[in-house]
Amino acid sequence: MEVVINVMNELEPFSTRSISAKYRVLVAKDLVKRFGEVVAVDGLSIDVFSGEVYCLVGPNGAGKTTTLRIVVGLLKPDRGSVVIDGYDVWTSRREALMRVGYVPDYPNLPSYLTPLEFLYYVAALRGFKKFDVEEYVRYYVDILNMSDDVKKPIRALSRGGLQKTAIAASLIVKPKLVVMDEPLTNIEIDTQVTFKREILRLAREFGVSFLISSHMLPLIEGACSRVGIINKGKLVLEGSMDSVLRVIGERARFEDVYMKVLGRDVEESARGS
Repeated sequence: MEVVINVMNELEPFSTRSISAKYRVLVAKDLVKRFGEVVAVDGLSIDVFSGEVYCLVGPNGAGKTTTLRIVVGLLKPDRGSVVIDGYDVWTSRREALMRVGYVPDYPNLPSYLTPLEFLYYVAALRGFKKFDVEEYVRYYVDILNMSDDVKKPIRALSRGGLQKTAIAASLIVKPKLVVMDEPLTNIEIDTQVTFKREILRLAREFGVSFLISSHMLPLIEGACSRVGIINKGKLVLEGSMDSVLRVIGERARFEDVYMKVLGRDVEESARGS
């Protein structure tokens, strides 16, 4: 039997909930998802607390994207439940998803709109008036380096431009939980740095929670307060970054822990770095 190693016993606030106490914003329990004979997610359970940046890490095909799609209600699990801020994603769908921002792995945005039009469209779908989010839109257009692209049609954007638009859309709606699947794909280094600082600010100051799937070590090591390693649909290691690093030694790097947990050769990894 496989066992999860758990080593963890200037804008107005996005949320009115007190962030002084830890609160489970996301409770995903015993998730199972099959595609024919393939078990993509196999009994996976994840909690994400208020003000936490939780990174879900694993090899390609491990079940990360399937898990995130279940969390945001795009896929229905064969078994298990997802509760966001106290609302079940399937029985109280509207209430649950109104609290979520989402960045998919491959954003498919309306090609005929400009990024600016799309951001206001997303805000309107959530019930916000234009004046409610204008300050947020200007802020994220600025810090995500989108100024040169906001009036172009989305079909003219680079892949990085699409990612930035999706990121901005996930944040302007004042979410309690932001789910992001490889958010920094094709984004330039300076914007990656700004992004990392911004999610840490939102988590620290406003208690916004993040569930992020990523392969990018600077993001994982620099922003994640807790990490879960998934392999073959199962969570095989979970804990705070500090406690996860201590699994194989005081001076370990995350890549060493990752290789060890997946049964790879840590010394070989070190020789190749």
